[in-house]
Amino acid sequence: MEAIQAVDLIPRYNEDFFNCYMGHLVSYLKLLDIPVELTFYKCLEPMQRIYHSFVIHGRDRWHFPSPFFDLNLLGLRAFTEQHASLEQAKPSILKRLREKKAVFFSGDGYYVPHRIETYQQRYQPHNFLLTGYRETEGGAEWFVQDHARPDYAGWYEESIVRDCYNRADYPFAHYIAYYELDRDTLVKLSQEELVRQVETYLDMYVDDFSLYDQMAEQGIEAAKGLKDREGHSADRGVPSEEGAATASVPLSAMETMIVLERCLFFLASSRELFERFLVEAKLEEDVAPLLDQIKKTAFGARAQLMRGRTGRLNEERWTSLLKELKGHEEELLARLRLKYLRMGNLAN
Repeated sequence: MEAIQAVDLIPRYNEDFFNCYMGHLVSYLKLLDIPVELTFYKCLEPMQRIYHSFVIHGRDRWHFPSPFFDLNLLGLRAFTEQHASLEQAKPSILKRLREKKAVFFSGDGYYVPHRIETYQQRYQPHNFLLTGYRETEGGAEWFVQDHARPDYAGWYEESIVRDCYNRADYPFAHYIAYYELDRDTLVKLSQEELVRQVETYLDMYVDDFSLYDQMAEQGIEAAKGLKDREGHSADRGVPSEEGAATASVPLSAMETMIVLERCLFFLASSRELFERFLVEAKLEEDVAPLLDQIKKTAFGARAQLMRGRTGRLNEERWTSLLKELKGHEEELLARLRLKYLRMGNLAN
């Protein structure tokens, strides 16, 4: 009876930024000793996109529309296949596993027992990793890895994997993907090429720094709204962490607090990953302290919001931190443009 173990256990990459697919991919590439941080210059997201995604469109981290990363720079080629059923996909999946490749597949968390927040409770588009297969006396089994809450790695009966794949019903369901690597391309990657990529990205980078003033006002108004509604049940509750909230209804005071927190947390995560790019590319010498200050200030402002959810927002401190964060972000963009585009102080 056949037994395949394509790759080892894949440790979770330490980040709070990517959706499930990209999180799995980054973790997998690190297992293969690929310096995936060299593509993280695109993690430098403007607050304009963050705010519009979380506040205006009601999304969360898992649905943030991140740009495609330039994995071709690292010698990686992505292959995607669409199959209507697991039965049709199985020959291709087994071929990739025999080639020692992990296979990414789209499914639905409703059918998977380790997805404790959704199992037999609600439908949830999700990405999983298949890294092993075996045939037993009781039937076929698949080794599934999933960086979830909690992380999972173990064998599932094929019937569970089949239901997860076949019964998924959303636009990007019924896909599998795998990657091939040309290490010669990675070896030839130069710092000059990375700088060109950063220049291209910054040339298209646009932000709206007035949003920090708007966020400061929204936080104060929301805190006052919570105080006014103490003892009442007017708030609709907490937007889901793994399912886009609806943006068709005005946000309540509590929801406003929560989405503003998410904006600040995501901004800090963005700057952390961009700093990892600079370190890996050996370009970090001048803006690293500023990035650290941005992260510190963003977390400080977020802490004020969390206090505000209990009616204890320090309005003066909150406003001061948002003003400070705005200044840091303006300075960061100006310095990056000066260094890579030689455009001078054009942050506004």
